[in-house]
Amino acid sequence: VGMNGLVAKQLYLDHKYPKDKLFDIEALRYAHLAGSSQKKFNSKNRTQKTPVILVLGGYVKQDTLQQIILLSTAMRLLGTSINVILKPHPACPIQAEDFPDFHMKITLEPIFELVGKCDLVYTGSETSAAVEAYCMGKQVVTRLDPKTLNMSPLKNNKGVLFVSTSKEMAAVLKRVCQMKNIDKQGADYFYLDAELPRWRSLFFNSSTFAKDISLKFA
Repeated sequence: VGMNGLVAKQLYLDHKYPKDKLFDIEALRYAHLAGSSQKKFNSKNRTQKTPVILVLGGYVKQDTLQQIILLSTAMRLLGTSINVILKPHPACPIQAEDFPDFHMKITLEPIFELVGKCDLVYTGSETSAAVEAYCMGKQVVTRLDPKTLNMSPLKNNKGVLFVSTSKEMAAVLKRVCQMKNIDKQGADYFYLDAELPRWRSLFFNSSTFAKDISLKFA
C-alpha cells in the first residue's frame, strides 16, 4: 500500500499493518504545495477590515446545508459583520437560492487561490479539503454532527477546532479577527517533493516488482 505521508503511515502502523508492505510515495494530489512557502498562499493583500470565512462544502448535500445553517445561526448570535465565501464540493452544488436570507459569495475557484482571501476555513467533517487548508497554515474549524462519527482527516491534529452547536461556532467567530496564519502547520502531513524521489524509487527499483506485488495506493 502506498503511503502519501506520515499521518497515513502512522494510522496503518497503529492498526498493526505489516510495515514491510508499506511504500512511501509523494502525495500527487497536493503536489502544488511542494517547495512552496505558506506565505505564498496566505498573503493578505486585502484592504477590507471585515473578517472573511471560507466555507468548504462536502459531498453530502444535507450535511453541507446543516453546516451553513449552523454558521448563519452563529453569526446572528454574534451580531457582527462577517463576509462568507462558499466553495461547494464539485459533486454537491449549492445555489444562493438555497439560502435567500443568508448572504454569501459562491465560487468554484481552487482552494489554494481562496485561502489567501480568508481569515478562517470552515468545513464539514467528511471532506478532505480541510487538509489542504490546514497544510497552508490556516485555522480550520469543522462542524461535527453529534449523531455520527467524526470522519475528519484532521481528527486528533493539533490546532483544529471542532464545533457542534451555534454557540460553539459563535465563540470561534468572536476570535476570528485575532487568528493568524500558523507557520509550518501540517508541514509533515504529506510527503511532498517536486522531484518525486519516492515514486521514482518505487518504479525504478526492479527488486520491488520482482516479487510480483500488486500495489494499491492510499
